[in-house]
Amino acid sequence: MVESLYKKFYGKLYQYGCLVYDDTIKVEDTIQNFFVWTLENPEKLRDIKNFEAFACKAIRRNLIQGIIKDTRSKKSHDNYVVTLVDEKSITSVEKEIMQVEENSCLKTNLKSAIEKLPDKQKEIIYLKYYANFSYKEIEDIMNVSNQVARNYVSRALKKLKSSIFSEKMRSFIVSAFLV
Repeated sequence: MVESLYKKFYGKLYQYGCLVYDDTIKVEDTIQNFFVWTLENPEKLRDIKNFEAFACKAIRRNLIQGIIKDTRSKKSHDNYVVTLVDEKSITSVEKEIMQVEENSCLKTNLKSAIEKLPDKQKEIIYLKYYANFSYKEIEDIMNVSNQVARNYVSRALKKLKSSIFSEKMRSFIVSAFLV
């Protein structure tokens, strides 16, 4: 039974995991660990009505826990080793580093805003925008109507926009006072 579930859902779970976290090896390990868990705990699968939704939730939860654990252990951003050749390359490298930092900050703000969403909205944002599921697939995964799925997405996007805007304003105000 687990083997057929593995064959049926591995591709979608892998795609979903890669959109949640960009380390393909960790995504593969997380999916493998999930299926090992299903082999060791078959009794816990009996009451599962929608295996795909259950698997997506488990994969997402385990990846996020792994991300949190990794960030805590690293403490800071990756160190950049740069060979400086001339003034142009210094400026170019500085711009790249600033862009990486800015992107990292935006990702952090978005992840933080997503984490503040109610569970249903958080789940639907992952399914819709990270896993690229259609509304029909989301209906099946979450056992909700199409309109309810669309309402969750709409409300979640409004909250995310509001949260990110307020975070940008806070950063702007703080930086204005530091200058």
